[in-house]
This record gives sequence, C-alpha cells and structure tokens, in this order.
Amino acid sequence: PGHLGMDGPNPFGSGNSSSLVPSATPPAPAVANPWANIPSSLPSSLSKAETAEAPTAPNTAKSTPLLDKQTGPLLSTDAKVVSACVSRLVPDENDKQRDVLFKLAESNHTWEEEELSAVHQQLMSFVESGSGVSFALMLLRLAVLQQPTSGNAVSDKSTGMVVEMLLEEKPQLVSSATTKSMAWCVLSNAVGSKNPPNWFDGLSESTNEKFLRLIDLALNDGNPTSDASSSQTDISLRQSAVAFLYNVSHHLSHREGSKAPQAEENEELSEAVMAILIGCLENLMEEKDVVSLTRRYMCLGQLLKAKRFGKNAIGLVRDLGLFDGVCEHREYYSDLDSLAKEVANLLDM
Repeated sequence: PGHLGMDGPNPFGSGNSSSLVPSATPPAPAVANPWANIPSSLPSSLSKAETAEAPTAPNTAKSTPLLDKQTGPLLSTDAKVVSACVSRLVPDENDKQRDVLFKLAESNHTWEEEELSAVHQQLMSFVESGSGVSFALMLLRLAVLQQPTSGNAVSDKSTGMVVEMLLEEKPQLVSSATTKSMAWCVLSNAVGSKNPPNWFDGLSESTNEKFLRLIDLALNDGNPTSDASSSQTDISLRQSAVAFLYNVSHHLSHREGSKAPQAEENEELSEAVMAILIGCLENLMEEKDVVSLTRRYMCLGQLLKAKRFGKNAIGLVRDLGLFDGVCEHREYYSDLDSLAKEVANLLDM
C-alpha cells in the first residue's frame, strides 16, 4: 500500500523515516494523494477517529451494517512522509526550523501551544510564498490533527487561510490538481479533528455563503465528468474533495440539534445538507474510481441516516427522483454491491 501512483522516488513508501531523507540534489518527487493509502473497498476498513456511537437511524428497521461501522471521520494520518517534506522545505541541516517540524512524525509528542502555533506559521509562510507548497500542505494536514496541552485550537488561522486561498483561486493552491488535492486534505483533516477550527463550527451552523461556496467547490472538484477525469492527479483530487464532503456530512449528521422534542427527527434540511445530498447523487453513474464512489455512498449514508433530518433527506431524494443511479452501480461494481444496496434500502428501492 505504499505506492501512490507517483513518478520518480516515492517518499510515501514503506520503510523507516530515515530512509526517506533525500540526498543533496535528488529530483523533486511529485507529491501524491495520501488518501490513496486508505483502503476503501469496504467502509469498515476506512480510518476513523475516536467517537461515540452513531445516532440511531430514523428507520431502525433498515439493516445497514456497513454504514453503521463507519462512525468516525476520515483522517489522513500517514507520517512516513515527514522527513522527506521537511528536507525539501528546509534543506539546511543546521536550521532549527527542522527540529520542530520533524516532531510531526512523533505520535507521542506533547505539543505546547506556542510550539504548535510556530509550526502552523512556518508552514503557511511556505504556502503563501509559493515555495514547496505541496510539501508544506502535506505537513499541515498532520499539524491540524495535533492539540496543544492547553486545549486551545491553533489551526484557525492556517486552515482559514487555506479556505480563503481556495475560494479566491490563489495560484499557490489551484495551479495544479496536486496542490489543490493537498489543500482539501488539510481541510478534511481539520474538519474531522477532535477540535475543529472555530471558523468551521461557525460556518456549518448557518447558511453562511462562504461555507456553501466551499461545499460547491468541493463538489466541483469531485466531479468525475471533467476532461482529465481519468488522470491519476484528477482522481486524487476527487478522492480528497469527497473525503472533505464526507467529514462535513459526518459533522452535520452528528452535531447537537434543536432540543425541542418535535424537532428531534423532523429537522428542516439546511442548504449545506441539500447541496451535498444532491451533489453526491449527480453524476454518480459517471464515477469510475471505486475510492471516490465509495466515499460518495458514505456521504449519502451519513445524511440519509441522520437522526435529526434523515427522514426529510430521504423524502427529498425520492421527490426529486435522484436515486436511480444508486441501483445501477450495483451491476458494475461488485465490491460496492453491499454498500450500494444499503443506501438503496434506505430509499426503499
């Protein structure tokens, strides 16, 4: 599982971190999509964070064992790449910046708020300058998963800047599918972390225009009908964009809703929920990448099974007649048969 479809040396391959340090003048490897290491043939094999049991589905008579197993967000946590990325960004072995960045590979490191804030500042300076952007984003996706001992979130500014740069189509992030894929990976991990950025909680609790634009952008990047849809870089971009949509769906489906009893299972669908629901069903038949397709089904499952608004989500899909493709995929992707069948069963198909 170490190979990520890269040309040249693979900094994400198996082996210890010391073997990943490049020589003095190696050819710069293309940074591939870290999501590619996460198996997705069955939802039960997907990476998940510690989380409570998923809320009871609106219709408990529907058996959805595969959907039920994925109770946490998708997280990209592979740290084997840290040495290679740090060496690219800070080639001077005497530079003290290297020491703190290397700590991103240490799973048991205890982060102080000042130290972790310095990491975010360093990485964003690389992104803003356009120097080694993909390498910096690869490290930032790990940094957003770290929590300082103080408990305060320190990723607000760095991830908020990534959002702004994506929406404003800054060339540092959108000049290639590879860097854009890394940007979605950063935001996906941030949304799925134990302490999401404050900007996300604020946006996702409302119909904030910026949040809806971000969802639309992710849906567009996850569209399988582009001219380059069969290229590896475009496939990686779709995988990262849909992973972000899944983590947003998970958050929207599990957050606390209205305390009013009548609203517990009949909450009105938000614009964000409707956008993801409809967007994941659109072009479903055109998606040929099994990883991206699996994540689309997982998005649908999260929203259709949401305790607070699942019934209304099911009603919307039925009313709009958007569910035909759910059944069709069962004929072409045998690995997805059971998962597609569960989504279809939720829609009484």
